[in-house]
Formats: sequence, C-alpha cells, structure tokens
Amino acid sequence: MTSRAEAEFFIRNCPNTRMDGDRDGIPCENDSRF
Repeated sequence: MTSRAEAEFFIRNCPNTRMDGDRDGIPCENDSRF
C-alpha cells in the first residue's frame, strides 16, 4: 500500500479488509504515512 487512494480502492473492492477499524469508510486513519 503506497497511498490512501490505494487503501480506499481495497476497502471498496476487496471483502474482509481490516483497514477501516471503525467502519466509517476512511481507511488507515491511524497511519501517519497518509
């Protein structure tokens, strides 16, 4: 994963991803790289 856009793509298109802990649609919120 190199960008927030890539993380958002995975959240929308790959079931059972665990990048959105609070399920608000914003992935990797605690990752300072994004």
